[in-house]
Amino acid sequence: MTTIEKLHFIKAESDRHHYEVKARELRTMIEAAPQDWTIDSEADGLTGVTHKSGYRFHMPHTAVPEILRVNSLATPAVIMEFVRVPWTPSVGQDVVLAPRALSTG
Repeated sequence: MTTIEKLHFIKAESDRHHYEVKARELRTMIEAAPQDWTIDSEADGLTGVTHKSGYRFHMPHTAVPEILRVNSLATPAVIMEFVRVPWTPSVGQDVVLAPRALSTG
């Protein structure tokens, strides 16, 4: 079964209200490839997780593998800022604003 097929299966189990199967299968996938997942929300005892493919799920906070929590905490947020940089003028300008990523972590 491909990754997308597994994700589709998990979604179908969720739609059938088979939440224990859903949580177990999600946990297995997350533990196998935690770099493919991010935590995107936490509220009311549920944690939102998103796969790099775009599939999003909610699972009980207690079912989220610790490796995903550690990876999420270790991944710094990135903020873009505009900075003035030298530029070869072709229309009389001597600087241009360009984006630069700033790590917050």
